[in-house]
Amino acid sequence: RGGGAATLLIAALKEEHVQVREQAVIGLGIRQDERLVGPLIVALTDRDWQVREQAAIALGRIDDERGVEPLLKALLDSEWAVREQPARSLGTAGQERAVVPLINALQDQHDQVREAAAKSLGIIGDRRALEPLNQALQDADEQVRKKAVEALGLLKQSGGDLSMSMNAL
Repeated sequence: RGGGAATLLIAALKEEHVQVREQAVIGLGIRQDERLVGPLIVALTDRDWQVREQAAIALGRIDDERGVEPLLKALLDSEWAVREQPARSLGTAGQERAVVPLINALQDQHDQVREAAAKSLGIIGDRRALEPLNQALQDADEQVRKKAVEALGLLKQSGGDLSMSMNAL
């Protein structure tokens, strides 16, 4: 089912034009087929950031264990739009091994990456995120502060001791 289309999309990943590769990755991601994880991991290393961004989105949607390490590496990409996507998807996947890289992403220079990292840390619910999220309450960006508050609320629901954080408010 759809095997021929997937084969054509995988072949399109080798095209010269960035728009063709980007659309191919989007098409592969829509299929949410774990058999396509390998080509999407390769696309995560594409020379153009738009392709890498879409590959990160697609890998997050598929939620396959093989995509976790490449997504963790993508948190260090040179383009903020690429870093933002794994910061979002690693939380929805509930990846505890993503906690430390996501804590590091709270220091990212771009506010949307910090915001996504805060949200994901709340979803994961690991107590190691408590102090970094507490510090994020002082972030210069209002949306980052808002996501930190929401994340701390999620941590509280999961049983974390938030007295220190709530005092900071």
